[in-house]
Amino acid sequence: MTPLFLLVGVLAGVLLAHPLDPPTLLVVAILATAWRTLGGRTLFVLVLALGLLAGASADRAWRGSSDPRRGPVSGIVRLLSDPRPLPGGGWRAEVRLDGHRYDAEFPLRATSVGDLLAGEGIVVAGDLDGDPWRWQRIRHVEGTLKVASVDRILPAGPLHRLANALRRTLGRGTAPLPTEQASLLTGLVLGDDRAQDGRTADDFRAAGLGHLLAVSGQNVALVVAAAGPLLRRLRFRTRLPTTFLLLAFFALVTRFEPSVLRATVMAGGSATIAARGREADGLRLLSLTVVGLLLVDPLLVHRAAFQLSVAASASRCTIQEHGAHRARAAASRFAESRCMSDERGMHLTATSRPRHEARHTLPKAPSPRGDPSTTPREAGGEGTADSSIASRDAKRGQTSLEHPDG
Repeated sequence: MTPLFLLVGVLAGVLLAHPLDPPTLLVVAILATAWRTLGGRTLFVLVLALGLLAGASADRAWRGSSDPRRGPVSGIVRLLSDPRPLPGGGWRAEVRLDGHRYDAEFPLRATSVGDLLAGEGIVVAGDLDGDPWRWQRIRHVEGTLKVASVDRILPAGPLHRLANALRRTLGRGTAPLPTEQASLLTGLVLGDDRAQDGRTADDFRAAGLGHLLAVSGQNVALVVAAAGPLLRRLRFRTRLPTTFLLLAFFALVTRFEPSVLRATVMAGGSATIAARGREADGLRLLSLTVVGLLLVDPLLVHRAAFQLSVAASASRCTIQEHGAHRARAAASRFAESRCMSDERGMHLTATSRPRHEARHTLPKAPSPRGDPSTTPREAGGEGTADSSIASRDAKRGQTSLEHPDG
């Protein structure tokens, strides 16, 4: 239950997003110290500390986008997401400019932007227009950049080049397929739904399979399962770090989507627990994962993708735990009934007499003399022999008395 209490404290701090002033913080620290000195549980102090830390972090994150820049700007922007086509023409992508995040809108004439991927740079000139919407602020975006001109393209860093090479290789592999099937394949594997039309997405949502078009925990599980034979060939000391690197690279390839972040952190925690020879508890691991992610980025709690991913994982873990508990109870009842049946069978075997033993039983003892109901035949062979010997001795004695000289 400890991770659940920690999760409650962090959620309270993130949702309140109100840091305490120094005097109030000092009073809280004194009360917590007194509580611990008087023998109170450390868990309460830890929950309080994490809640205060999460609240201060959330307040700082909201303040980061509260004073957006305006006016003309120029410089090098780095793509943080893959450019997506706009309904009226052009492209839209999340970019970083001078350490700030913006949603950049490129004109239709900038055709080279459509072939770029995240991590690559562009020299642009444009205007920062308007205050950010709330759906932008929860992504740490401080406004919209209206790009007027694109000068030149700059290459990405080594890690992004490797990730982009993998994405482009997969894209070239889908070239022989029709456009609808190719976009469906990239969506199922990498969550890249930029080329999917609205009809395909509507059909999947109507069938209850809309989650397949977005990258999620199932993609992480497939990657780990595919790499399992290679990971098992590594030594124990290098297996766990290699697993971490694989998960981090997959998160980079899929552009650090909220559901992928949740799944990769949980997979890393599960691998760590398995390396220590223990069995992971799903709900405890999920709670610790959410606590860690919210301490790093407290605004994740407001994103629908993260909420749905956590809710689905929690329900799945609860159902699995309930099913496992019922399976263990059924197995225990079956073992108990089997043991009772075995004991009953052993008792019946000990108290029963087989037929072949009944045919070889000893004869009954003879009845006492004078019992008229017992005949020599019924008395058995031994009793009859004793009677014959006794009668013969009696006759010899009588003869000796009648003829003493003979």
